[in-house]
Amino acid sequence: MLIACDESSSDHFLIGSVWIPKERLAEFEAEIHNLRLSMKYWREVHCVNLKRAGHAADFYEAFLRAGLEIPEVRFSFIVVKRDKEAEEQYHDGSHLKRNLVFLYELISRRYMAWGVKTDPYVIFDDMTSEDEEEEEEKPPREEIPEARKFIEKYIGKKLECFSPCRSHISSVVQLADLTAGLVAHKWKVVNEGGTVNVTKMSLVEHFEAFGDVNLSGSTGRLTHPVNIWKHTPKTL
Repeated sequence: MLIACDESSSDHFLIGSVWIPKERLAEFEAEIHNLRLSMKYWREVHCVNLKRAGHAADFYEAFLRAGLEIPEVRFSFIVVKRDKEAEEQYHDGSHLKRNLVFLYELISRRYMAWGVKTDPYVIFDDMTSEDEEEEEEKPPREEIPEARKFIEKYIGKKLECFSPCRSHISSVVQLADLTAGLVAHKWKVVNEGGTVNVTKMSLVEHFEAFGDVNLSGSTGRLTHPVNIWKHTPKTL
């Protein structure tokens, strides 16, 4: 099972993931390549760049539709409110560590709840710091094998792969970025009083119809193909 992950954030922190059978990856990448050829759009897909109707928005819609048509595709998201307790428990001075902790939480619990049997093959966008000064420093890469060990211990089997992946390399990581951004936008509008982006909302509605869910709240433990889990840090 290929699991591609990316992050999005506002007043909440969010990790999104796309789950597809590994053998479907080449098919999806080929389909997106052909889509780019036909639509003459060669920019990387980032939800944050989706601002208004036009050629880019048309491509994003076609891109999302192609992703939703992948056989057996699933999406899972973890949403955590940004507050002092969350920062104290998960931040520990490192944005990368915080990201990997939530990645571990998301993958481990979804893998078990969905009853996935195949070995996880995990790729994730390089989750660097939000702090410009920290971005210039080399990320503490020892955090990555540590997170891998935690996941393996929880699910009781080895990961076939657990690797950072620059999003421009992988269309499925870009799909994780887009869908995480759509969840973050709906969550921000409904729960944080954010401003509606009409172009994004049109894709939100399409994604909600696919999963038969409301993206602005938790969906329940076993729901699929779209699952959203609002995680609350433990009281210290």
